[in-house]
Amino acid sequence: MLQDWAKEISYCSFCPKLCKLACPVAVGTGREETTPTSKVQFAYFYLTGAHDLDSIEYNKIFYYCTTCTACTDYCDHEIDVSSILLEARREVASKGVIPPEVVRIRDSVLNFKGSPYGELLDVRDKVKKFYLTEAQVVVFPGYTVLKEYPSLLERFFSIMQELKIDYVSVFKEFSSSGYPLYTLGFNQEFSNFARDLYKFLSGYKLIITLDPADAWVFRNLYPQYGLDLAPRVKTIDEFISDNIDILKNLMKKPPFESYSYHDPCYLGRYTGLFDLPRKILALIFKREREIPWSKKDSFCCGRGGMLFLTDPEISKEVAEERKRHFRDSEIVVTSCPGGVIQLRGVGKRQKVWHIVDAIYYALEGRDE
Repeated sequence: MLQDWAKEISYCSFCPKLCKLACPVAVGTGREETTPTSKVQFAYFYLTGAHDLDSIEYNKIFYYCTTCTACTDYCDHEIDVSSILLEARREVASKGVIPPEVVRIRDSVLNFKGSPYGELLDVRDKVKKFYLTEAQVVVFPGYTVLKEYPSLLERFFSIMQELKIDYVSVFKEFSSSGYPLYTLGFNQEFSNFARDLYKFLSGYKLIITLDPADAWVFRNLYPQYGLDLAPRVKTIDEFISDNIDILKNLMKKPPFESYSYHDPCYLGRYTGLFDLPRKILALIFKREREIPWSKKDSFCCGRGGMLFLTDPEISKEVAEERKRHFRDSEIVVTSCPGGVIQLRGVGKRQKVWHIVDAIYYALEGRDE
């Protein structure tokens, strides 16, 4: 309950806003009400009885967050603003006073096996041949890949063929780990969804995710419901790293000059994997052109927290701000499919690759 965060909410509400410049939503919009302090103040007003959570317009403020946790890193008190806003979303959801776009996402995820787009998603025909009925290892694509980035899944299997790895199947049953339900505050719905999905995943010895948010959900949230997937989940970066010697043998020397890396929130800050993708990319590029806002100081692309669907305009503003950080980079690489979609969709035209794309192009001997 929000009351459990009363001390933190009070501290944050009367703070001089040292975290303001770390918040991608506040920087992207340039609006005072989207700063971490202002968003938490809305929770403070509710706790002190100054306002009830009975207005959809009032409650929208709790969804202006990508859950990137950058504000916490810049807070002297280390206040977990993302968790406070998540709790506020839960309060809103329990009262049923929810913005209509949030309702649509919830209903879509529940009705279409995890898809937040209002339609069922399936793997494309080019990939269906990689479905193995007796496989013990599976790749979990995620809804972003299935809907907006199907070529990534095709390139994943092309890489597997190059590495002589023929034991990976593609997961076809659900398109989401349940992340949209969790991050939008639907606790019971997430629990039910996770239990249904677990029945399909529990038989696999290894689950490879193309989206780091799914890996985080499987590892950190499912165990809270007695669904222990954590030891069997790897991000694509971790799986490639396990097979890096095979990749080294195929890659005689780095074929590309330089790149800049966009650290995804759920791979970096949430999971602590900053150096691993760079180790892989060192086989592909001669050097990294590191930008100021990187690693733990990375700036969210605007995709997290389902912001790209709850408020596409703000999500785009955040992506535009992030893209400006890479204005002098010829190639931007990331390990998040949503990050690729976000950065490709705004700003200066330049190459934006998922790490799978980078490996694929290197093995193919071309760059798109």
